[in-house]
Amino acid sequence: MSVTVGDHRSLDDAEIEPDSISHILNAVYRDLELPAGDVDVSLVDDDTIAGLNRDYRGKHSPTNVLSFPHYNWIEPRLMLDSIPIPNEDSPPVLWGEVFVSIETIRRESSASGRPLIIEIVKMCIHGLLHLFGYDHDTDDQYNRMSAAEQIGLDSAVQWMEHNFS
Repeated sequence: MSVTVGDHRSLDDAEIEPDSISHILNAVYRDLELPAGDVDVSLVDDDTIAGLNRDYRGKHSPTNVLSFPHYNWIEPRLMLDSIPIPNEDSPPVLWGEVFVSIETIRRESSASGRPLIIEIVKMCIHGLLHLFGYDHDTDDQYNRMSAAEQIGLDSAVQWMEHNFS
């Protein structure tokens, strides 16, 4: 199981360390007990995510996060696709891709007053959960996803306190 974070932005930004984000997200992935497999996370700029948002959602603006699951889910942890849920001995499965716009998240972080790293990780967690059938279209779905996001964020903060102190 691995969450890989790649930096695909045109700007060099020493404040953002993809390897650190990858370590945090791998800890979150384990704590959320998501199915064994791989996820790719791409850090992108507003132009890139706006293009994806236009091409795949018909929206002509940047957004903070987009998820592209490779499998269909009926609800969290209940797959529509008929593949066996892999275990640690199975060949790796790429569950999907998550794209996060650091520019958009930086603006949101500035407006909220929360640290940038927390906002980036929060949006990555949100994107991860979408890959596994979580959504927020109804109150029930929203509550379920919010609870999972909080578990993930608590895990991330705990990992950062332990490893960045």
